[in-house]
Amino acid sequence: MSPVLLSADPDLLEALRAVLGPVRCAAALGQLACADEQVVLVDLGLRTGDPAELVREVRRARPGASLVALLGEGSSSTPAALREAGADRVLGLPLHAALLRDTVTEALELPTFEGDPRILRDLAGVAERGELRLHYQPRVDAESGAARGFEALMRWEHPELGLVSPGLFIPLAEATGEIVAMGAWALREACRQVAAWDALGLPRLHVAVNLSPLQFRGEGPVPAVEAALASAGLPADRLELEFTESLMAHDANAVIRHLQSLKALGTRLSIDDFGTGYSSLSYLRHFPVDALKIDKAFVDDLTRDTHASAIVTAVVVLGQSLSLGVVAEGVETERQAAFLRVLGVDEIQGYLYSRPLPAEEVPGYLSRTPISASAS
Repeated sequence: MSPVLLSADPDLLEALRAVLGPVRCAAALGQLACADEQVVLVDLGLRTGDPAELVREVRRARPGASLVALLGEGSSSTPAALREAGADRVLGLPLHAALLRDTVTEALELPTFEGDPRILRDLAGVAERGELRLHYQPRVDAESGAARGFEALMRWEHPELGLVSPGLFIPLAEATGEIVAMGAWALREACRQVAAWDALGLPRLHVAVNLSPLQFRGEGPVPAVEAALASAGLPADRLELEFTESLMAHDANAVIRHLQSLKALGTRLSIDDFGTGYSSLSYLRHFPVDALKIDKAFVDDLTRDTHASAIVTAVVVLGQSLSLGVVAEGVETERQAAFLRVLGVDEIQGYLYSRPLPAEEVPGYLSRTPISASAS
């Protein structure tokens, strides 16, 4: 059954009609029962009343369709209300016009969530409700095993379900746009926590925080990063920001400008999951990055698959040629670590050295672990 897009924003509807193409149609609610176009676009602005009630009407008319609601800046409803009414996904706007087609296409291609409905229902506003936590996985010197820093990894403690797997809620947060607020929270919390460790006299290590591609839209991530650093009083060089190559699937020039601005602040930058996404060496030349991170998928097969070992070797050589650090994540065996040391990887991250730690366990970890001289 055709997916359904809903919006009450007239400017957005006009833009959607332009990018979705002539094979698709704009429909009023009465046309839903017979519509068989690839995508049905419903103008909620043609109807009066509560947007959530209109969503319920659409859901009743097209019970099996994937239903995506798009919220404009002046919407009188909330993502939570629309999801509760029956929307499968809610995308927050505004969006840069150049990203509109990709964003809508990605939303329509995502499968309907089949997990516990409370996860989808309660995701909206999760950062504001204080249910998110950060766990910190050590990154160690590949040669000595001495601690160099941490990666901050997001966890969700649902009041009814307990810990929700990041594999469930992170993709949903990306799909709904909630990841922007969650990402801003992660930046603030990571910087606050590092400053708190400094106040305790702990070694001055850096912390890495992941940035979502959605955080690069609009004004970009710089204001959130600046606010997090200023609030914590943390020097920018203590913060490393990780992003994936998938950023390049959109407006590469705008992304590069955002990265240059982040670099100008003094933060470190690294490309996460390097080699698994939208790869382009021509873009890499213009990235003001400090490190490449080798994805766990390659590390898993490193010692038993010649293709994986060849890819890892190539990434290490590329990083060294460009004077970039190379970090291997997901290292679980000493055999993997030994192979990576021979190749010349700079840092290792994985369960071989430590699981991700709650903040309160970090001081104990640092008390029994050597600290790298190059950590700070």
